[in-house]
Amino acid sequence: MHVPRTAIPLAALLLALSLPAAAQAPAAWTQAAAGEDALRAGVAQEGAALVVLCPTQAGGPAGRIEARTPAGPVDGPALLVFDGRDSLSLPFAAGRFAAGSAQARGLFEQALVFLRSAREVELRAGGARHRLPLAGSSRALANCR
Repeated sequence: MHVPRTAIPLAALLLALSLPAAAQAPAAWTQAAAGEDALRAGVAQEGAALVVLCPTQAGGPAGRIEARTPAGPVDGPALLVFDGRDSLSLPFAAGRFAAGSAQARGLFEQALVFLRSAREVELRAGGARHRLPLAGSSRALANCR
């Protein structure tokens, strides 16, 4: 039986489109403009998300990290574990960690260092663990100040 060469790629494409989103390629870190003095970048996968709002120039808005799990916005302490070794505990309120104080700014800057260099972050909150890829985070967060 002869199968046309175009039938195999078409069958592979149809199979890929029929797979659930979680089984397809992992999400990549993306960036979207939030304004002239800040940018918004983040990743979402399987109902969990991590988003960074960061200033792009001195005197811009306070940096912010937002976290969500399938159960909703993170409320309370959450642990971010980078590549299974480095970790950072952040206090979230209604899904947001704002870098308004000097201590919070230090945590925010430390999180940026980890986010730019790690390949994966695990968000641990409310007894659950969610792994998020950081592919492209270095490029997306390059202009954060």
